[in-house]
Amino acid sequence: MDIQIYSRNACNDCAKVKRIFLFKNLAFNETRLGRDVLTRNEFVAEITKKAGKKLTSLPQVFIDGKLIGDLNATARHFNVNPRSIP
Repeated sequence: MDIQIYSRNACNDCAKVKRIFLFKNLAFNETRLGRDVLTRNEFVAEITKKAGKKLTSLPQVFIDGKLIGDLNATARHFNVNPRSIP
């Protein structure tokens, strides 16, 4: 399973989405705004191309190239209550 997370620093939802994968013992790749993608415009261009639609919020998760979405969509995908994630 190829898991790609797009995130940024100081983002509570980004940290929670990563914890879902850590709790499930699933490896993931992370692209972080400001570290791997230098500007917001570069981020929007990269993620829009990958998703096939404009996405501007973080986090965004892709599994095997398919857009799963933000924290809530990822939690639903894995049957996890996002409020239960520390």
